Parts: sequence; C-alpha cells; structure tokens
Amino acid sequence: GQNGLILTSPDADNWTRRGNGLTLNTLRAVVWAADQFVVVGDNGTVLTSPDGLNWSKRATGMLADLQDVYFDGGLYLASGTNGTILSSADGVSWSQEYFNPNTPLNTVHGDGTVDVVAGGLTGNGAIYTRPR
Repeated sequence: GQNGLILTSPDADNWTRRGNGLTLNTLRAVVWAADQFVVVGDNGTVLTSPDGLNWSKRATGMLADLQDVYFDGGLYLASGTNGTILSSADGVSWSQEYFNPNTPLNTVHGDGTVDVVAGGLTGNGAIYTRPR
C-alpha cells in the first residue's frame, strides 16, 4: 500500500504491519511464487520475502512505477509505467526486457506457453508477448 505499507494476517481478521523502513514508495502488486513473495511498486521498488515477515529490498536500476508482477513458472515479470518490463529468474536480480516511454504497460500474465504484457493510455495501447 501507500508509504510502503505491508500487512500480513494468519486468519484475515488480525493484521500486523511488516517491512517497516524498507521503502516509502507505494506498493502496487504482489505474487507468491517459487517459495517467496515478490512485491512491486513505485520508483522501481521490488521487495521479497520468504515468509511475509522478513523483507528485503532488491535493486532494479529503474525509476518506473511498477504496476504488476507475474511468475510464469521460471521467470518473474514486472511491468510498469514508461513501457517498462523487468524480468528476474530469482526475484533478486532484475533485468530490463523492454522499454518504450510511449507505451505505458500495466498488466502481465501468461497462459502456459506465452507471457503477455498489455496496457496503454488514451489510445496508446500495446501488447508485448514473449514465448516461454
């Protein structure tokens, strides 16, 4: 959430704040995959946790606001503003896959054979696909 807010709950009734002090950036999406949580957010923020309790900040080298994150079974993909697509095999080291400032991207998913990133604002729609 806003200002780096991370909440966890064992029962969806009682919540505890986590990840204090790692970032003040807004966090926008989370995925659980390959035995860890990966959270993405504004200014290229990526946080990882093996248990939802202990969090680590990961360097991306990007300032784009990351809007979504997906795991395709072997690779994490994160998409965001300025047409940014980042990839990571382990959630720790991230590489730029695609960048086009005229194509704001914000949705990432796959169907088992192809990873798809799509988005756009005011007519600047785009679809980026990558075979697995």
